[in-house]
This record gives sequence, structure tokens and C-alpha cells, in this order.
Amino acid sequence: MNIWKASALGVAVGIIVSMGLIVLIPASDNYDLQNPYWNGMTTLRSEFRITPLTNLSSLAEQLPFASNDALLVIGPTLTYSQSDANLIRSFANAGGLVVIADDFGSGNQLLGLIGLKSRFAGPLLVDPLYNIKAEQLPIITQVYLPGVHQLAFDYATYLNVSDPSSQVLAYSSPFSFADLQQTGRYVNTDPLGPFPVVASIHLGRGRIVLISDSSLYLNAMIDQTDNLASFATILGGRQPFIDTSHWAYSGTTQAKQLLVYAYDVASSLDLKYAIIVAAGLFVTLIKVGTKSASLPVESAEKLSRLHPDWDGRELQRLAKERSLRPTS
Repeated sequence: MNIWKASALGVAVGIIVSMGLIVLIPASDNYDLQNPYWNGMTTLRSEFRITPLTNLSSLAEQLPFASNDALLVIGPTLTYSQSDANLIRSFANAGGLVVIADDFGSGNQLLGLIGLKSRFAGPLLVDPLYNIKAEQLPIITQVYLPGVHQLAFDYATYLNVSDPSSQVLAYSSPFSFADLQQTGRYVNTDPLGPFPVVASIHLGRGRIVLISDSSLYLNAMIDQTDNLASFATILGGRQPFIDTSHWAYSGTTQAKQLLVYAYDVASSLDLKYAIIVAAGLFVTLIKVGTKSASLPVESAEKLSRLHPDWDGRELQRLAKERSLRPTS
């Protein structure tokens, strides 16, 4: 096999292997519905039929069915545009349920654009008495949701509830405090609980539910206390959609999404034939390159007649060596 053919095949095999690895490697981004690790939400996806929204503009199509649907905004990291916020507000006004679970992300920015006054407070919520092995994993003890007795949070904050149409659905324990200095222990300047951590705000014919923890429904937390039951209770039988357009994805995940999109496009009938033709041309080029690399004896004789000053015996020797060399 000559160098040209070996290089071409090596590049082709390398590209195919790399693409295969990218597709097969499990997602590892926070909140990803395909991420099977502790920070993903495959467990939630297996329990509920959740539809991802890669662009909030598609939410406009759901407005006639808003009373049957719920929009999940969990741990947003990218900022929202005013048009995004207007769509979410219209969805709620039409009777939709919007669940915003956040702690230190872009939740407040979205609430401001929607026109609400309530906010995610920001300081870390700590509970030295009611917790799961660490005070930064507080157990929420006062819950006013049917069938839900406790919630387990993970590095969460609390809510500043200011909207007149709001109703608090859960409080932290009286032993909780806001760790302003992030020392893990109470100091005199730290505000004491209980704090509101889940609240419902009526908006038009729908409502917006705020949860001051974006980790509540991750794989690592979904089976703690009544976290899973709380999701079902809040949904109330609605079809859930989740905003995936405001998460900052890793390079690997972006490449995976691009490959999946390319595959979907290539699955159209016309492109299937184009790919087959391109593959055939690639194989033909390799064969042509292989054949052109040899130097037949007849060519050596013609070269000798055209260039009598060249060494004829050397040309014959080269031609013989080329003809004996394997081509594959």
C-alpha cells in the first residue's frame, strides 16, 4: 500500500472512529436528560415523558394547549432575552405552568424580564440539624404539597417572596440560616430561618412555581426524601417541556448534537444517494492514486526514447521494482 493511499485511509478511519466515540460517550453536562451520572436527569426522564425545547420560540405553538402543559426551567446558566421572557409570560397567561428551579444561575434575570418581584435570595442555605450528612444538604421540613412531607436540597438558597399573588408551599426548618460568610457555621450576622424555598405565583390563567434549588431533580437527589413525589405533585398530570436552550454545553456535547443533527439531515432520501456517490468517488480516487504510483515497463521505454540523455538501464530497473511492489 503506497503512502498516499495509507494516509487517506488513515484519515478516513480516524474521522469515523472519532465521530463514533463522540456519539457513544455518555453526556456529562449538568441537568442533561441523557446524562446518566449524578449531575444528570436520566432518572427523571425515565419517570416522565419530558420534551426538550432547544429553542423557546417553539413555545408559541403550545399556547393553545398551555393549560395541559408545563414548562421546566432548571438551572439556567445563559441569560434570557426579552422575547424569551415574553413567550414564557404568554404561556403562563394562557394557563400554562412554569416551574423555575434555580439557586445561583440566571433565574433572577428571567424573573425580572417576566415582571415578577420575587427573587432567589442568593446566600447559601445551611441547616446544622435537619440535613443529609452535611449542613449544606438541608432537609426541608415544612412542606404544603399533597403527598409530600419533606424535600432534600443540595447547596441551595432560599426565596424572597414579594409578589402579592404568591403562596409559599415550603419552608426550611427554624434551625436553618443563611451562610453569608460561607463559613459553614452560624455567626451573629447570619439571618435565621425558617425561609420560604418553594412558592407559587399566579400569573394570568396560569402560575409560576419557584424552587430555590436547581439540584432537586438530579440523579443524585431525585430519590432523596419526597423529591420525586414533589415533581409529580407540582406537575399535576401536565405534559412537561424543558428549556434546554439556556444551558452552557461542553464542547463534546456540542459536537454530539451537531453529529445527531447532521445524521437527521443526511437521513433524507436525496442525501443518502449523495453520500453513496461521494463514498464511491473516494474509493475510486484511492484506486487511481494507487495505479498512478506505479511505473510500467512501457512507460520506461517511452521515457528513454523521449530523453535519450537519461540512463535507460536505471529507468528499466525502477520500472521493474515498481511492478514487483505490492499495491495493497
